[in-house]
Amino acid sequence: MGSATLVYQIDRANGVVTVSPIDITSSSGFAAITAGLTAGAPVKVFGVPQAPVAPATTGTLKAYVIVYYIGTMPSM
Repeated sequence: MGSATLVYQIDRANGVVTVSPIDITSSSGFAAITAGLTAGAPVKVFGVPQAPVAPATTGTLKAYVIVYYIGTMPSM
């Protein structure tokens, strides 16, 4: 995983919630996120701003996480 974006797939089936880390640097991980990011899929993105140590780092993110949801949507 190294320094790649952290990606988690959240699945709910038959009342069981499963959280799976996805390694998007591998072909199978990239295929999983591509299949999971469909129109209407709930997605959350979180980022941590980089402290500006030089003009080149101003406005950049130090770390970020993508969480996407597949499976049965909970009833409201």
